[in-house]
Amino acid sequence: MHTQISPLLLSLILTLTTASPLLTRSNTNTTTEGCTAASFSDFTWAIQRFDFHARYIFSTPSHQTAHAYVDFNISNPGLDNTWAVASTCSGASESDFSGDTAYTCTSTAAATRADRVKTVFDFDRALGLLRFNQSWVCDDQDPVYPIIFTGYGAVNLTLDCTDETWHNANWTLGQTYSDRVVRCKPVDVAVKPFELTAIA
Repeated sequence: MHTQISPLLLSLILTLTTASPLLTRSNTNTTTEGCTAASFSDFTWAIQRFDFHARYIFSTPSHQTAHAYVDFNISNPGLDNTWAVASTCSGASESDFSGDTAYTCTSTAAATRADRVKTVFDFDRALGLLRFNQSWVCDDQDPVYPIIFTGYGAVNLTLDCTDETWHNANWTLGQTYSDRVVRCKPVDVAVKPFELTAIA
């Protein structure tokens, strides 16, 4: 049985869940209590401690090595905190984040259930644009016919960063010519999905 639900219909469907055979089957072995109701309601992710930092080193005036990093947690209100609090997301780039590389997050769920949550993100440093999608499984209404949710989110982050560069005024071959370090304060932000689907 397959049902795809557009964001515009989510509130209507939540109202009708008491009349839906699929969504009202009881289960005494509930593993994600409240997952379905929370996912169908006013759903919002919590992006926690988004951190961007980078280092750019010139060994000569024309030769640069660069390393940039992104780290953050994303919390899903539909997931039972007894087994999944958040997904930890991180990525590294040898130049800078340009939004063209996708990174997969690591779920903090127990090993037996980690495969039931998947999060992928990309980040465009120039635009401050974080985009991500997340899929998760809710089986609290019916373990035989669980609901697979997939949400898509995007947010423009305003980062408060320091950008410091050291130059070697007496540089000679074999020494570091310059060292630039960018550090940004961690950011917390709430993100609503611009698209949310559910398949059962």
